[in-house]
Amino acid sequence: MKKIRILTYSYYCLITFCNNWILTHFEFTNLQIFFLSFFFTLITLIPILIWNRQEISLSLFKSSLLVFLNLLILAWIFNRSYAEIPNGFLYFFYDLFSVALIEEIIFRGIFYRSLLKQHSPIKATILTTLLFAAMHLPRIWLQNEAWITTLPNICFASLLLCLFFYLSHNTLLAAIIHFFLNYFGFANPLILILLFDMIYLLLSKLWNAKRKSI
Repeated sequence: MKKIRILTYSYYCLITFCNNWILTHFEFTNLQIFFLSFFFTLITLIPILIWNRQEISLSLFKSSLLVFLNLLILAWIFNRSYAEIPNGFLYFFYDLFSVALIEEIIFRGIFYRSLLKQHSPIKATILTTLLFAAMHLPRIWLQNEAWITTLPNICFASLLLCLFFYLSHNTLLAAIIHFFLNYFGFANPLILILLFDMIYLLLSKLWNAKRKSI
């Protein structure tokens, strides 16, 4: 299993680097960028799901009231920022599926869950965050981003995503929160959403624990 994890991570980093390098060095229209990125998503996801099929289960994508409430916010974001622009649905689908969901399947659904079986939650979270941050380094370099601010934001985002996944064991919820992080940054709307989701998850855990003790 360890070899599969190494293969998965190496392959994902390679495909991500190739995608970023091509987009950085060649001129494309927005629509061409979408189809190119979606192509890279497919050739990334299919082998990784095959290699890690024993780790992926439908329980990671279970629906819940909290997921539904967050989907309502997603619908509001789509109507606010994507619905009015040409090919808006394609860009929304890319941001949600090809970025947020894929990364959560790989880093929380596969790596984090695997690490939790071998290490404490804190150590598993730190290791997952280091892997997550390292994967973003080529993009930061290729796009000349300010790593001194970008890298801490990426690490903090990963810590939050690990926390929410640890509490919910739900890759779908983590992917939606990932989308919110990319969309809002760390603006006030995101803080309110995160606070609500966190309170909901903690109260749910307390309620479930109380029911089991009865």
